[in-house]
Amino acid sequence: EDTVTVDVEKTHCIITYKYESGTADKDLPDDFPAAPGPQTLNVGDEVPLPTPGETKIRVDGGIWTFLGWRSETGDNLNPPIIARVDMTIIGLWTFSEAYTLTYDANGGNADSVPTDSTAYTEGQTTTLTTEPKPTHAQAETPEGSVITDEKLVDVVFIGWSTTQTNKIFAAGEDYGDVVSQVTFKDQDITVYAVWGYDENGDGIA
Repeated sequence: EDTVTVDVEKTHCIITYKYESGTADKDLPDDFPAAPGPQTLNVGDEVPLPTPGETKIRVDGGIWTFLGWRSETGDNLNPPIIARVDMTIIGLWTFSEAYTLTYDANGGNADSVPTDSTAYTEGQTTTLTTEPKPTHAQAETPEGSVITDEKLVDVVFIGWSTTQTNKIFAAGEDYGDVVSQVTFKDQDITVYAVWGYDENGDGIA
């Protein structure tokens, strides 16, 4: 019996998506979000390159960042991609260590300082906030004050420092450097409130 071979023109393509780590010696976590499910497209249709719901995912110790879609041979994929054959499309993620920023009341009211839950990465710079503005209980008037004879005076916030000091500064004293921004290098950062006596009651140290 003769066998007849008929060429059938391909009309559909199956597009499969998967996620992979682009960081050497670092695998995606087991509980990492799943890649989009497979799609069946007509030949000639444009292949969707969906953006993940979150392009930065924080995990213990760092952040996974979505870089984009690649072919199995490692080529970058940029739309439009036309479906002609079955394809596996790889979503590439890279890992970077993350650091924290802590605001320390430094003798002030602990519940008055800002909190920051941001995961910062190497080289990132952030502007420090004073909202809410830190507060401090009244303190004994500095010895030798020529401004007031009150036993207690207000203590006001001067700014943030990366160096901790337990001193409350009197008018005219050098309180060192205060910073408005910090840049992350290879560790977490804590900034400390700097305090001054408000001896004349004008709200300024």
